[in-house]
Amino acid sequence: MNLKSLIKKGESENIEFKKSLAERKEILETISAFSNSKGGNIFVGIEENKDGSVKEVVGIKIRGGSREYGQ
Repeated sequence: MNLKSLIKKGESENIEFKKSLAERKEILETISAFSNSKGGNIFVGIEENKDGSVKEVVGIKIRGGSREYGQ
């Protein structure tokens, strides 16, 4: 399955979205949870709706620029 398909599926027990790297505590908790289960994928730069679906791909800042999905 490609990246676009994974993101379109929304959050699940093995897919987690984080809007920003500033969510360090939540990212670390997710890494811990995934490492204690069957693993998973964390996508940073994606804002989700309350139901876990994608609200917006916001990208992340990297050395003054940003990398965004789909570009």
